Amino acid sequence: MQRSITVVILLLGISLLFTGCGDVQYEVSKQQRAALAEENRYNPDVDIVIGVAWPFDRHSYLRGARLAGDEINAKGGLNGRKVRLVFKDESVYRQAAGLGTNRITRSSAQEAAVAVAREFAADSNVVAVVGHQGSAAAVPAATAYNYHGILYIASTSTSPTLTVAGGQTTFQLLPDDREMVRQVAGYAAFPGYNNKISYERIVILNERTKYGNDIASFFDEAANEFNLRIISRASFFRGTVEKRLDYRSVLFPLRSLEFDAIFLIASREDAGRIIAQAREIGLKQPFLGMDTMEHAEFLRITGKKAAEGTVVPSSFNENFNLAQPFIQNFRQIYGQNPDTWAALAYDSIYLVAHGITLSHYSTVPVVVANSIRYMDTWFGVTGAYRFKLDGTNLGRAYIMKAVKEGEFRSLPGGHVPYMLHRHKQRQRLERHRSAVEDGMRSAASQTTTTPSVATIVPTLPDPPAPEQTAAALLELADEEVAETVGLLDALGHASSRGSLRIGVEEKYGESHIKLPSPPLRGSGELPPHSLSNYRLQQLQELQKESQ
Repeated sequence: MQRSITVVILLLGISLLFTGCGDVQYEVSKQQRAALAEENRYNPDVDIVIGVAWPFDRHSYLRGARLAGDEINAKGGLNGRKVRLVFKDESVYRQAAGLGTNRITRSSAQEAAVAVAREFAADSNVVAVVGHQGSAAAVPAATAYNYHGILYIASTSTSPTLTVAGGQTTFQLLPDDREMVRQVAGYAAFPGYNNKISYERIVILNERTKYGNDIASFFDEAANEFNLRIISRASFFRGTVEKRLDYRSVLFPLRSLEFDAIFLIASREDAGRIIAQAREIGLKQPFLGMDTMEHAEFLRITGKKAAEGTVVPSSFNENFNLAQPFIQNFRQIYGQNPDTWAALAYDSIYLVAHGITLSHYSTVPVVVANSIRYMDTWFGVTGAYRFKLDGTNLGRAYIMKAVKEGEFRSLPGGHVPYMLHRHKQRQRLERHRSAVEDGMRSAASQTTTTPSVATIVPTLPDPPAPEQTAAALLELADEEVAETVGLLDALGHASSRGSLRIGVEEKYGESHIKLPSPPLRGSGELPPHSLSNYRLQQLQELQKESQ
């Protein structure tokens, strides 16, 4: 018995020793990186090294990152120091890890991400990394970067667990999957400018993966909120698992059902085949999907005619005024328009550069991370960035896009009904919160009797719907910008909190945002954001409908 106890204690000691060694190793890595960064802070001969992790066969993201780096260097770099991007091909690591195989312990994407992260971590000159395609890769990579004290910008991950895994050095640019699904469900539920009728009866088709099952469950929750009816739900294995190219057996049963739209959760390749085959067997209902489908490969596989009308959420509005110089430069260099992934890569590199500038050109990762975490609202080509303490982007919303004539185009006003709904929800919560606080203050002032629950939480009427007038809608458009950074106070007036001030000009159709924070690019003031023509058309159309 005594010997057994001794063996157990010895094993525990060895375990703790290895754990301690690991902690020491990570701490040494952090300290070396920070010391080297501080040593080279004002040395123009030493480049600022930023890693870019992405599959090399997905060109657009790489091009967006490279364009941002070239622009920064063309303007003299950061305090005279050049930015050097180091690219690593995730696809090579995925093949080595066994892409497409069923693993019990860890998927190939996770193994590849960790391998890439370790290579970046081995170079003490690397101060930041952007990229990693998909949440399956981003989450384990974020953990590794946090251990080694590397700033990580997760450009495309929408996992709710990302910033938990990444700690204090990870920033998530996009809202998580649950919010994305709610917005798709909101688009289906509410008739809008481009969606004249609601899609009340929905069929869910999801890939048989954890991601697919989670998204389908999120849509079930959102369907209850928006009074949508789920007519049927079916799942299928991914094509990479079964080498499957034919999904007609999943689609044929749908021909006997009455429904309005199909919510499809699949990779862009599988989604393309499914939609093309659905059209071949006579299914004409529109498809709603996730942001992963917004890709040229999806359009190529689906075909121009079959893809027409497919609706997906997106984080990049090609009509956004501040994005026009980026779009023009990208088109001039690469001969094509940038997609969402190129825009997110571009913003990611500039966000790191902005954080370094705010840090007085320190490249110590934790210093840059703190500057980004507490910065005033910053605008990139995909919209506003202002982060919560946990590294998530505060209040960022998606726009809706549909395939028209073989390309994804923004749907003006497609997301407005959902945002109205969300605002009214927040308004109700705020009213009830105020009522509870008033009740508690009243209870505290009464020392003789204990107030009832009804006294503390009185019944409140629903807030009135905002007037559908041109003026109210114009203010709503500005409130959308405010809500993007979590500053929505009330419809009908300008929002103001902290350093962001939003005012509506008397001139119809003009909205100016004034920011006291450092400018977006170079020197000088951030140019005013003006409502584009599509927004004016949206407001005018909604005004007509309300009359």
